[in-house]
Amino acid sequence: MSDFQDIHWRSGDGLELYARDYRAEGTATPVVCLHGLTRNSRDFEALAPRIQALGRRVLVPELRGRGRSDYDPDPQRYLPPVYADDIRRLCDDQGVARLIAIGTSLGGLVTMILATMAPERLAGAVLNDIGPVIDEAGLKRIRSYVGKSRTFDNWEAAAAAVRNVNAAIYPEFDDADWLTVESAN
Repeated sequence: MSDFQDIHWRSGDGLELYARDYRAEGTATPVVCLHGLTRNSRDFEALAPRIQALGRRVLVPELRGRGRSDYDPDPQRYLPPVYADDIRRLCDDQGVARLIAIGTSLGGLVTMILATMAPERLAGAVLNDIGPVIDEAGLKRIRSYVGKSRTFDNWEAAAAAVRNVNAAIYPEFDDADWLTVESAN
């Protein structure tokens, strides 16, 4: 695994937000990796160093309320346009004028909104697990676990719960894979 620096920046409403910064020597367009709804920066810990090795800086933020980013007490601010503005502010803070975005699920929605807010900023985008239509079956699966607080006796029990929610979409995962996964998409 490659080295990264922990960085922080402020949202427009004053939250302290967190990102991993995989710095590179090259001058190629930086990449910003955006995670899914219940995920965090660790989703990209295998991919980010590979991109970094190509001479690209990689920023991997944790959206507000996730990981090491502050939680917002106002539920009305947990919306893709707010997240997109947070990412725009990250780029401003880090001097990133143009970027390539990699967005998974919610991160893909944020990427699409960022493209409409500041099209001059996007040099390219990779959208994963998201498209112009969101399947009702997928929304039903997400509703089955989002916002439901649970505790587990140990890491193995937590991994088993994640496996129960996601086994159908990751049929090739074995026990070791589930133990690596932090939470459901």
